[in-house]
Amino acid sequence: MLDIAIRVIADRGLQACTFRNLAREAGASTMTYTYEFGTRDSLIEAIIERVFERAWSLRGFDRDDDADDPLGKMLRAANLAVQDEVEIDPFQRTLDRFVFEAPYSDTARAKIDELDARLATRYHDLIEMSKEQGLIDTELETDDILMMIWSLGDGLNIQRYAHPEQLPPERMRQIFNDGLARMLGLDRVP
Repeated sequence: MLDIAIRVIADRGLQACTFRNLAREAGASTMTYTYEFGTRDSLIEAIIERVFERAWSLRGFDRDDDADDPLGKMLRAANLAVQDEVEIDPFQRTLDRFVFEAPYSDTARAKIDELDARLATRYHDLIEMSKEQGLIDTELETDDILMMIWSLGDGLNIQRYAHPEQLPPERMRQIFNDGLARMLGLDRVP
């Protein structure tokens, strides 16, 4: 049921995610969705959680191997985020829709804020471990590094949406990695 909802949001936006539309897509009754989720807000929260958990897992954040190579893990996770953005699938399109349409839904905004905070904490911890192990050569504060990484990714994503022909996937990854290397004081991103 969530996969159908993810596809509907990816294709038609958050406003199209109604029990009636989802039941029609699934060839089921609206009562099926009502019974399973109770309210549309509960459905929206479940969708956001599913999309976030997929992103969390893809980045390797579901594994506890941080201490071995925190910088490598952080860089791989950041690069996977860019790759995920480049290779748009229904999950990513759904996430994009939530980011752009969430201000119109208090439930979606609150859930995204909660999960963003969790993601920021994870990156923060990896940056701190990298600094403690001497893997990052910069005077920048951890929070500043985190904001710069997110700003770089957001800027590239906005550019990708505005002018996709000017920012093919390989170029986007190259710009992202060059930016990461500069802000972290590395010769290049390993």
